[in-house]
Amino acid sequence: MNILFHSNALNLEKTYREEYMMLKGFSKAFEKLDVNIFTPHEFFSGSKKIDWVFSYKSPKISGKRYLTKDTKFAFFYPDVSDEPDQKLIEMLKDYDLLLVTDKGSIPQFEEALPDITVRQFRQGVEPSFYRSVFPYNPNNNPLWNWIFAGSIYRGREEFANRIAKVPRGAIFGNRWEKLSNPPVQWKGIDIYNEELAMRICKSILTLNYNVYSYLDEAFSVRVYKTMSSGGVLFTNPMKGFDNLFEEGVHYLKYDDYDEMTTILRDPLEYYDADKLMQISKNAQLEVNENHTYEKRGAELCKLLQSNMNQ
Repeated sequence: MNILFHSNALNLEKTYREEYMMLKGFSKAFEKLDVNIFTPHEFFSGSKKIDWVFSYKSPKISGKRYLTKDTKFAFFYPDVSDEPDQKLIEMLKDYDLLLVTDKGSIPQFEEALPDITVRQFRQGVEPSFYRSVFPYNPNNNPLWNWIFAGSIYRGREEFANRIAKVPRGAIFGNRWEKLSNPPVQWKGIDIYNEELAMRICKSILTLNYNVYSYLDEAFSVRVYKTMSSGGVLFTNPMKGFDNLFEEGVHYLKYDDYDEMTTILRDPLEYYDADKLMQISKNAQLEVNENHTYEKRGAELCKLLQSNMNQ
């Protein structure tokens, strides 16, 4: 089976891009399964019959004239929302397979796209990109009590106002500078890979806030990156998260903003350092064994092969 990996990335080799890490992990799985995967540059420079086009985030595919009439199209939609975007629905009508992270959105997509197979497909991580030079140890002079790595957008306003009042923290992400009063904890734009992993491991807790916590398994790839790095995830409740991870074993949870800010002020007052280190080890082992893009690549092969003749 030959697969063309398509995305809207102009420079796929920028190592911080999610699709680059995805491609690296997929390639490891495909090599073991006698499956070939190509980037558009590799494909157009040779003559290969493409069985599937796997498109990440960008449903508009250029160069279709180079593909055969038997080529099938799969689209991976990692974003989440309350209901399918109608513009996206129109663009997907020529596809054969739609993969979504949010299990709860499958019935809506099936209703809007009755001729297309819709399945759940989770994001993951490529562990080689998230190796910190500093092991996690909350007793060893952490830089911060907490860190949050993510952008500010609609639905996070109250969250932003709350964490802005909590000292000894660090925020990395885009759009925070657009706030009328950017928090003093904001350190700059997004950080990636080993740089992100290092800062996660030098913080006692890594904060997560999921706007779409009521949707089924619609959580950010940030949770995998935090755990793969060796950090301790501190998150609001997320529907379906306990299907994959166990609270108190792989992550910690806060139920509301008041509890979140109280604990962030002094995490070691509420959590034993040895327990935090054990959670760090448990989560890192679980993610790096079962939630890698190599594992996802093997799952993808099964999905594509099962839909070859439909």
